[in-house]
Amino acid sequence: MLKAHLKLAAILFILCSAGTWSQAAGSQAACCNFANQCSQMTDQQILDAARNKAFGTCYYHEQCSICLCPFYVKVSYYNGSKGYDGGSGCLHSPADVASTLRRLCQDGVCCCPNLPPNPCEDPTPVRARNSDSGACCTFPNRCTIPPGWTIGGCDF
Repeated sequence: MLKAHLKLAAILFILCSAGTWSQAAGSQAACCNFANQCSQMTDQQILDAARNKAFGTCYYHEQCSICLCPFYVKVSYYNGSKGYDGGSGCLHSPADVASTLRRLCQDGVCCCPNLPPNPCEDPTPVRARNSDSGACCTFPNRCTIPPGWTIGGCDF
């Protein structure tokens, strides 16, 4: 039993490490693989991965001094407040956070977005990093990069 847990932990570490996720984030196959693994992760593994910016484009943060909710789950490429729900992303317990992140992951939301190119003077695909989630994604051109993402900063 311990050997199986160690093997799963090693697979999850490799799969969910920021570098591995970032390198594979644009791939549909990698997204499907990651989404399938989420159901086998414990709540604590999900929370640790998301807290350490190793959960694709999904992340969470705890209450700040001016915040109304104890936890917020965000998707880094969403517009506005980036809440998973289209609003603030307010949740009330770590269990709610883990459950929501698991569902988002299984639904493919935590993968890089598949955006159509916007009209742009430079149609060259670009790599951009999100400082909140730590994700690196390839976008069709610089005009499709969502707010909060910066060109570069990706190791590949």
